[in-house]
Amino acid sequence: MGKHLTLDQRIAIQVGLERNQPIKAIARGIGKSPRTVAREIKQRRQSCDEPRYGRVDNRCEHRYRCPEWARCPGAKSCARYVEERCPTVRNAPFVCNGCAKQNKCILARFVYNAKKADKTYRDTLREKREGANIEEEELAWLDQIVSPGVIKGQSIHNAVLKQRMRLPVSERTIYRYFKTGGMFTALRANQRRACSLKPRQGKRREHKLDTKCREGRTYGDYRAYTAEHSLASIVQMDLVIGRIGGKCLLTLHFVRPCFQIARLLPDKTAQSVIDEIKRIVRLVGRHAFAKILEVILTDNGTEFSDPSKIEKDEQGRTLCRVFYCDPYNTNQKAQCERNHEYIRMVLPKGTSFDGLTQADVDKVMSHVNSYARPKMDDARPVDEFEKLFGERTRLALGIRKIDASEIMLRPELLKRP
Repeated sequence: MGKHLTLDQRIAIQVGLERNQPIKAIARGIGKSPRTVAREIKQRRQSCDEPRYGRVDNRCEHRYRCPEWARCPGAKSCARYVEERCPTVRNAPFVCNGCAKQNKCILARFVYNAKKADKTYRDTLREKREGANIEEEELAWLDQIVSPGVIKGQSIHNAVLKQRMRLPVSERTIYRYFKTGGMFTALRANQRRACSLKPRQGKRREHKLDTKCREGRTYGDYRAYTAEHSLASIVQMDLVIGRIGGKCLLTLHFVRPCFQIARLLPDKTAQSVIDEIKRIVRLVGRHAFAKILEVILTDNGTEFSDPSKIEKDEQGRTLCRVFYCDPYNTNQKAQCERNHEYIRMVLPKGTSFDGLTQADVDKVMSHVNSYARPKMDDARPVDEFEKLFGERTRLALGIRKIDASEIMLRPELLKRP
């Protein structure tokens, strides 16, 4: 029998849970250990926390003894709030499948869906098999060996000849890392023969710099961290693509004031993102950066796959925390995605960013952030950001206030006179 659970086995687990069978009986039926089945249920269960119609959604353990139970401000405001957890969810079987009370229960609910669990597992398995299979320390050591020789005009073979027996990867793999770009100090442009070769047809494959970057940084970890740090400044990070292979925009959306900045990147690589983050630190100062970008939520793109270098400055001091959305769930940073609509009014899809400068991008974002938002009672993001972090920080980020009568969100904004 194979090592991985199949879809049929997961369906058998779901059927067993809905029939209220013990985990041992389910495990015996599919030929797996009870521990394997229990781990599968806990890891692949899904939250279904929609409120129940006609019921007060108050999960505090003290709700029956508290005089303010009907107007409870919730976990973020009440010091006595303690969430009650159902024993069925806390202990085996860990899900609400087969529970007769699940349609009326107001407590946190979890269900196990075989098809969704199998898809999530396959996606995770595919993601683990992608990227550069090398630790960050090994890559740094390899860079010290390879890059000096390549910069001097040597081939990769000659650069690593003396250390060949100590290399953590094969010589062919090093060539592939160079082709990927952004992994070494030396560039592919330093390889004269490689640049003279005609590129092969086909999609360029990008590699993650750190294949374990999601460990301790999942969306569940993000929810837990923000629950403990409710006043933290949350920023959603993403890329806006222009012409494929050309310049792109790194966007940072500050959720609370609905304020967004964009920084022009030369390419879509992890090193470009890291360099731009360091540039923002220098613009606003280390202390201001740690205040305005305390928590960063982003997607699973290869350009964001080196979180430790984003989180720390040159001295190794932690300035922020980086977390990732679940795979194929960019809706978890929906505010950032929706704000891109304003950028696309000026820079429609298919527009090349190669002719833009950072001054052009700042001009676009100044108009976008000066645009009043109905959902904020017609307040302007530029004003809300300034209330929270001050005028000096706003100006350091290159954002000006534009009068309402002068705001333009059309491509004509960047047309040269």
